[in-house]
Amino acid sequence: MPEPFNIWLLNVIESAMASQRERSAQRERSAQRERSAQRERSPEVVRIQCVDGELLMTPQIFEEFLDSTRLLRRLIYGGEGFFVEPKPKFDIFKRMNIKLETLQDARTLMRLGVAPLSWTQQRVNEVYFAFDKLGGSTVLEKVHDTMAYNPERPEDDHAEKYEWATFVYPDTFLDIRKAQVTIRDYEMDGFRRRLQIKDVGVITIFFRKNKPAD
Repeated sequence: MPEPFNIWLLNVIESAMASQRERSAQRERSAQRERSAQRERSPEVVRIQCVDGELLMTPQIFEEFLDSTRLLRRLIYGGEGFFVEPKPKFDIFKRMNIKLETLQDARTLMRLGVAPLSWTQQRVNEVYFAFDKLGGSTVLEKVHDTMAYNPERPEDDHAEKYEWATFVYPDTFLDIRKAQVTIRDYEMDGFRRRLQIKDVGVITIFFRKNKPAD
């Protein structure tokens, strides 16, 4: 292959790479300008309207919240391929019939990155599917997938993934106080409460912990 052709080919490749870098830089500058304009249009306290109430956030916390989602920023402000809204749509959760509790739970999951031990699969599902209607969130998807297998009783642990302990005690004031010692012993041994059932005269608690690795 003639040497002049090699030089020409290198020049073409370098020119194409330079053009790509410039386009990327332009997109980043454009995104920064849009975010700057969004901040200017945001109030000092962001009031997020839900179907049954209102949640207040500082602009900084709201920015972190939006960064944990895929499309929510664009759905509220527009831009980046969406129509630029004259006023931010802080009522989008209300329009989508999303409850205040669900939004608060979403904030908790996005901040922690995991579901609290006391949460059920149904509670996580409500958050996951609510935000799925708004474009989704990688954080919520990870939490949801992690909890996909989450047995709360020994008979639900079909994969036999956990060690279980069941504690039953009388539902009286004195016995409940005594039970706290036993519960603490279970927790010191690595068990965590998964389900508590209150029946006539008795309380049953199911504990579980991961089996040791082989």
